[in-house]
Amino acid sequence: MRHLVVAGLVLTLAGCANSGAGMNEAAQVASAIASQSTAAQPGTRSTITELIGLFAGTPVTGQQAVGGTAALLGLAQSQLGGNQYAQLAQQVPGLTQLTGSNAMAPLQSLGLLGNAYGESRLGEALNSTGSMAGVNQAFSALGMDSSMVGVFSNLLLQYFGGKGVSAPLLQSLAGVWGVQG
Repeated sequence: MRHLVVAGLVLTLAGCANSGAGMNEAAQVASAIASQSTAAQPGTRSTITELIGLFAGTPVTGQQAVGGTAALLGLAQSQLGGNQYAQLAQQVPGLTQLTGSNAMAPLQSLGLLGNAYGESRLGEALNSTGSMAGVNQAFSALGMDSSMVGVFSNLLLQYFGGKGVSAPLLQSLAGVWGVQG
């Protein structure tokens, strides 16, 4: 059964080949997700796979997909009021493993961080995603410019809406991310 899941992950992520990521990277992502997620909360594997799959057809690599998502989720966690982030994390299992600096473990297991300087720079950036300036710094550390924040934000909002996240919470996220929801 596990082999079928991994094969499904590879097929799901095969779109990465058209998005700047090679087939080898897509296979690494699938393998790392499968090995990382066995002890994680239920639904984590599918959430991470689906989130990375959102970027098929864009020039975003697997590393950029995970890191950019982590940066925006870190901002959401620090900026949303009350229990809104907890509500989001409950409705979309696995998000906490991709929030801010928590994403460093999946990125390290993917072997996509490059040299120690790049890993350190990205780790610092993901630790400081409490503001939009911090998110922009994380995107820069990932080799993306700030215009990609809007692309990520809109894709994530669509994904969360498809998962049944309430309209008020989606509006709050859009406000935090500076896009129209």
